[in-house]
Amino acid sequence: MDTKLIYKNKWIWGWEDDKEEAWLRQLANEGLHLVRLAGLGRYAFRAGAPRDVVYRMDYFGSRRADYQHYLQIFRDSGWELVGESFNWQYFRKPVEHGESPEILTDNESKIRKYQNLLTTVALTAPVSIMSIILITEKSLSPFMLILIGLLTLICGFDAFCIAALLRRINQLKRM
Repeated sequence: MDTKLIYKNKWIWGWEDDKEEAWLRQLANEGLHLVRLAGLGRYAFRAGAPRDVVYRMDYFGSRRADYQHYLQIFRDSGWELVGESFNWQYFRKPVEHGESPEILTDNESKIRKYQNLLTTVALTAPVSIMSIILITEKSLSPFMLILIGLLTLICGFDAFCIAALLRRINQLKRM
């Protein structure tokens, strides 16, 4: 058996996890099976026989004291943990009887997942803003101006992500 890993890069936003799950399932149906997450937007696959496998993602956050209990709930339900990336947990399970299993079956659970992600993203914005304020109190050397520019970009990125997550949460609330 060839143990060589095949790497693919793909950028998918956190609020588009359903697209990522569909992409991973399509690759499994083509014979590429996720082995691990190899970095931001980088996936490691192993070639094998095509199989209909469902991938599901959950955002766990930082409650590490509950992590083993959390994983055990999934194991007890037949889910395999494939990997983790930036607090996203990647699970997989074979499709049985043509039904695609879900890990979050109600909108409230899905909303909670996105709210947890929103909290994480929202916590980075004040740090960037405070850093800009502290830096502007110092002398404005060219390096400091570049740093302010980078922090401003991070604030803009945070605002974009927050708006998109709020849109996704509101979509689920209307369903």
